[in-house]
Amino acid sequence: MTDAAATPVETVQAFFADVAQRGPHPAYERWMATDVLWTNVGRPACHGPQEMIALEQRTGQELGFARWDAELRAIAADGDVVLTDRLDRIYDADGSVVLEIDVMGSLRVVDGRIAEWREYFDVEAIRAQVARHRAAAGDSF
Repeated sequence: MTDAAATPVETVQAFFADVAQRGPHPAYERWMATDVLWTNVGRPACHGPQEMIALEQRTGQELGFARWDAELRAIAADGDVVLTDRLDRIYDADGSVVLEIDVMGSLRVVDGRIAEWREYFDVEAIRAQVARHRAAAGDSF
């Protein structure tokens, strides 16, 4: 499934490429450790791919999001920890970009799987984009 011989940077790059190609949920199941810790600013921590998928499904239903992908602008590693500077794009069911989020991530890779993933972003900027999207769609936020 994963390549334990790959470097941590290669593993993270392959994960984000898989998100873009197959979608986040299959990528989580393939690249995350079974006990992965995933934290996002302002959201509950998730333990394991199934909790990650459940959180994304709830968020998608609440806000009308269908999928996301990431443009890796910079990537660097210190041992098994990989730091990413990304532009994440979130799409609705029609494929229109709903949000563009500047994200810094820290991912720890163990035996070819992501064991810890921490995300840092500006929550207020996201709220403003969601409000604009909802206003344009005639929905209040």
